[in-house]
Amino acid sequence: MQQILLPGFSGAELPSWVAARLRSGLPGICLYGDNIESREQLKALCTAIREANPRAIIAIDEEGGDVTRLFYKEGSPYPGNAILGRLDDLALTAGVATAVANDLRAIGVNLNLAPVVDINSEPKNPVIGVRSFGADPELVSRHGAAWSGALQSAGVAACAKHFPGHGDTVADSHLDLPVVHANAETVRNREMRPFLGQIEANVAAIMTSHIVVPALEPEVPATLSKVIITEVLKEELGFTGVVITDALDMKGASGEIGIPEAAVRSLAAGCDLLLTGPAQTEEDLQAIEVALASAVANPILAERYEDALLRIQELADNLAAVSSGAVISATLPSSQDIFGVFEVSQHAKQVLSNGGGSVTWIELTSSANMAIGHVPWGPAVARDGVLHVNSSQQIAELLSAESATAQGLLVACGRNILQSEEKREIADAVSKAGGIVVDMAAVTPETGIDILTFGASKAVSLALVDYVESELKTL
Repeated sequence: MQQILLPGFSGAELPSWVAARLRSGLPGICLYGDNIESREQLKALCTAIREANPRAIIAIDEEGGDVTRLFYKEGSPYPGNAILGRLDDLALTAGVATAVANDLRAIGVNLNLAPVVDINSEPKNPVIGVRSFGADPELVSRHGAAWSGALQSAGVAACAKHFPGHGDTVADSHLDLPVVHANAETVRNREMRPFLGQIEANVAAIMTSHIVVPALEPEVPATLSKVIITEVLKEELGFTGVVITDALDMKGASGEIGIPEAAVRSLAAGCDLLLTGPAQTEEDLQAIEVALASAVANPILAERYEDALLRIQELADNLAAVSSGAVISATLPSSQDIFGVFEVSQHAKQVLSNGGGSVTWIELTSSANMAIGHVPWGPAVARDGVLHVNSSQQIAELLSAESATAQGLLVACGRNILQSEEKREIADAVSKAGGIVVDMAAVTPETGIDILTFGASKAVSLALVDYVESELKTL
């Protein structure tokens, strides 16, 4: 039963029990931030995986932006999808995907769980946001196709996510079971449009989402829904590649039934490769294998299991046929390109036009969603001496202090600032002191925010610092 599983594990070295399973038929591994200490170590880990199974599918989340695993300790050097969508230059989108593919091939990864092609139809979505190319289905569709096409042309399989579309939700499926309330026509014409574009572009895999779409299936999450996965994705849209589940340890999939039962139900629904989640133990995997073995005693599910095996084997065959190849040249967005799409308020423009002076950079402490993890972000990746503030009392003390740190232009950077009362109070205090408030995760302008950067990766953070400091000197 292990032939349809894609587990994760803890630590920077390949556990012996995982190696044994790879030798006996486990098709691959998904790597997470916890598995990565350095490029050299990661390459050695991928080599060990492939020594155990030369045809191994080695997957990772490398979206080219806020969600990164290769650059988990320093932040991604690339802008994410929200920036690329606003630039609306397919060559630059393809360039980022090509650069990501070069990075992945260099260390041995052959399946990237990207691109995100969810429509940003709900601006307050807590888990998609700047990971989306935008709110226009056609824009998302063409940039998603450019991204996956370039990635696959450079020798790495793409996996578009999260079918049938996670953009119109206000809950995080890592922690809850989100619901999309749009009618069936809207779901098909808006949420699904980019996935049809991915199918037309021959994407290798599509990832499901742990969301309920009542217009298609009243109560069952998409990952566990035969209607959504088999009838809609495979039969109606004609997808013949590999359907990969989002991680089954997420509450949206297994919160009420447990991972083993979620694995059985996702297979029955039409999913092919079951992503079990990070930090799996041998006992965890055994429980899933036992549940699957019992379930496939049913002839109908046994046939479904054989179909999943064929799809996974075809993907492995295609990946095994790809040579390592040389690095492919890629045109990337410049810092000027990136800050050229920032939305800047009149207040910020006026403050910066005064010129001169120094900048006191402030980071409003926040916890990222589980998809992003604990990746460095904001001005701290570009400048030393950034002040970390997590309470209105701290900002009050800073503003009243007769010290050098309270001098110059205050620039406070946060993520989804207005969704937190505490951060809102801090932002108000900075604004009243004549400073600038920057939101690096919000996707729509709101009163009280002076600059929207549409991302917080290292590339975007460097562009923000460059923009503010250069404007102060030159205007």
